[in-house]
Amino acid sequence: WPTRHIAPLFFLHCHISEARPNKMHCSHMPDLGFCPFPYTLRDNVWIVAGLAVGAAVAWKLAMEGHGTSNGKSSHPIVPGNDENAAGSETPIKAGDALPSVTVTSSMDDKEVNIRELLAGKRAIIFGLPGAFTPTCSNVHLPGYIKNRQKLADKGIDVVACVSVNDSFVMKAWGEAQGVENNSSLSLKVLMLADTTADLSRALGVANAKYISKLGNVRCDRFAMLVEDNTVVKMNVEPPGATQCSLAENMLADL
Repeated sequence: WPTRHIAPLFFLHCHISEARPNKMHCSHMPDLGFCPFPYTLRDNVWIVAGLAVGAAVAWKLAMEGHGTSNGKSSHPIVPGNDENAAGSETPIKAGDALPSVTVTSSMDDKEVNIRELLAGKRAIIFGLPGAFTPTCSNVHLPGYIKNRQKLADKGIDVVACVSVNDSFVMKAWGEAQGVENNSSLSLKVLMLADTTADLSRALGVANAKYISKLGNVRCDRFAMLVEDNTVVKMNVEPPGATQCSLAENMLADL
């Protein structure tokens, strides 16, 4: 930007220098071979003022280009980082239709519409703040893996874990937790990546309180029972709790 915005002023300086003879002798300056102020006092005042204005304009344009004008970023908000997500939605409730949202399955890294995945099925979807986080890794996900057979015995066709992570992280986390140990697909816990938090927002469980610690909007801890794309039960944990969304409690309600 300095070349683009200051150079025209430099050429103006040169133009005036060629067009007008020296009218001020720089006897007070050392012998530099040239006089840095070859004009009248009025000329010099105008040149200095022009340079100051040009520098100010160049600085403003440069700051706008870097997204810092007025102290605010002009870059688009990265999906999943909307600080207005906290408390802006009411969680989905029993009787509501499951929203039509695309997530990514960690099994094959392919996008799948959640309604198409669960059409005609009885399913439990549980969500948590993040892969590899302590409570999620030590309590929440292991509980569903441990009770997957019991849930199947109660008629649950699909159990899916949802988190605002990318599919590669979800796959690695699932492997670390042993979700692939069951050879039957019906006995697996599906790891679904809600990468841009679209599903979390549609369910009304997206929360910006996690931005400072986890870097972006995440979903509150929840679990819901869905039958043929209709919500039958929705349990959302209050802040800091891990109880109503656990596998044992969902199992007891079936």
